[in-house]
Amino acid sequence: MLLILYFYQKKEAIMKKVLFGAILFPLILSAQVGVNTALPAATLDVTAKNKTGTTNNVDGFLFPRVDRQRAQSMTGVKTSTLIYVDSIATGTQTGTTVNMDKVGFYYFDGTVWSKLNTLTEGGTAGQVLTSNGAGAAPSWITLNTVSGTIASANYVQGTTALTINQGTTADVPGVTIVLTVPTGKTQTFLFTILGFAINATGAGGVATQGVFSLLQNGTKISSAYTSSGDGGSLINLPAPTTFLKSVTLSAGTYIFKVQYSAWSGDQIVNANPSNYVGYNGDTEAMLTKMQVLVYNN
Repeated sequence: MLLILYFYQKKEAIMKKVLFGAILFPLILSAQVGVNTALPAATLDVTAKNKTGTTNNVDGFLFPRVDRQRAQSMTGVKTSTLIYVDSIATGTQTGTTVNMDKVGFYYFDGTVWSKLNTLTEGGTAGQVLTSNGAGAAPSWITLNTVSGTIASANYVQGTTALTINQGTTADVPGVTIVLTVPTGKTQTFLFTILGFAINATGAGGVATQGVFSLLQNGTKISSAYTSSGDGGSLINLPAPTTFLKSVTLSAGTYIFKVQYSAWSGDQIVNANPSNYVGYNGDTEAMLTKMQVLVYNN
């Protein structure tokens, strides 16, 4: 009887070893794991249970879902770890979670949690994707706010003619513009100004001279000389002046305008040269003009 019991126990132990070996053998033979497939094609091959059809069963993979505070508390995180942050109501946007500003997928890049960009995170019309430096996720910003780009191009020109008497100064009609630098920004304004001033007395008068000036909030910041000759075959010929000015300004609203000072003789700005020989409806030929290009710094 004892002999029979001994052989039974021995047989049971052998069967357990064989069964364990049978289970372990496929894992040793192949390091690939398949879910819903007996023939995995990768380290982990997950096949949809219902590839086609109208069944309402859910097929998919659920990543670990945590809030920002939980992600911020993790230590010893391995590079390439992927999580889904389902709430940013907790934790702060500092340290390893400096990039966590919205719900979504994040991966650990070895230093911080970086946003896994998706198509739903694309920018809007007029935006470009820009780098925020090493270890930081890129961000979408409006193109005309990027440093080094032109924020705006502005143009004004003279309207009505105005006579400015010798020794006086007046604003050139129509050549005033109001520009605003956004909060938190600095911008550089590049001005190009073209001006004409003709002799108000017409043919037979004396030569005249004066200056066009650019003012910022009532203070002169630049000027340029001009003159108008009288005599010879070219009667009352104004010498046009073109001048440039660059200013860099911080946030605020600024008023820029062009003035004319008549040094010698009475003069007309924004004149219509309709009495000139060859005039062909060129009403803008002698208008004062100002262009302002605004650059982001």
